[in-house]
Amino acid sequence: RKEYLKASSLLDAFATKNRTDRDYLILKSRVLREWNRNLVEVTAILKEAQQLYPDDVEVMLATAEVCYQTGQTVNGLSGRDLVRAVLRRDGANAAALTLLAADQIASGEWADAVRTAEALVKVTPTDGSRVLLAKACLGAGQKARAVSLSRDLFQKQGTDELVASLYLKALIETGDVKTASEIISSRLAAASPSLKSVLYYYQGLLADDGDARLAALRSSLLSDPRNILSLFAMYEWYFARQDYRKAQYYLKQVIALDSTNASYARLQSKLDELLAP
Repeated sequence: RKEYLKASSLLDAFATKNRTDRDYLILKSRVLREWNRNLVEVTAILKEAQQLYPDDVEVMLATAEVCYQTGQTVNGLSGRDLVRAVLRRDGANAAALTLLAADQIASGEWADAVRTAEALVKVTPTDGSRVLLAKACLGAGQKARAVSLSRDLFQKQGTDELVASLYLKALIETGDVKTASEIISSRLAAASPSLKSVLYYYQGLLADDGDARLAALRSSLLSDPRNILSLFAMYEWYFARQDYRKAQYYLKQVIALDSTNASYARLQSKLDELLAP
């Protein structure tokens, strides 16, 4: 219910009796991660949990999530190490397959991502699983399959910005600009702010000239200032025009939203060199 203050008070009371209980450690780490966002303390708690319960699947999965979020290891184990360990015990563990598929997609391991996502859909054929499969197929060059999967999702969840973004991306990559444009035009007026931001972003991709593209990106960020696609596109816009100060302004916002992405850190280092006196 997201009643974190009450949950935290109850956990503090429980800790006076037993602060090494497995469930206590997992729940405490979750409250800290979701409410306080204190990842340093979260990592310390899960490090202790892993030492006390090294073979516990829930502990391994909770630790893996934090490893992925921070980009750090816990007790020398990465998120993928922990997920693989879970899957060696239970190859049909949906949570582990979800984390692994997302990791492989982020790393561009497209063939592996497709296989993992297919296994996930077999275990739990949810819309979330199909989103991962569609993303993996698109990255693997299975574009027709990606369009088919994302179209089915869009027909059910047309107001979901992640689904809309996936479908529009698949359409554009297959060259079906007409359908993409029609969707943007028909949905824009009544869209929620987050969906409107996505639609403006793709409208910018389809724009015929630079001014129209920039205007669409600005509209996207007015609708949702945290749209990472539009923020990165603004960075690219200004970088291409050698306006490195403005490029840095947008890239810093991208990094704030996705601090574990090593490619963004490399781009920041390049900007630092260009801006050095």
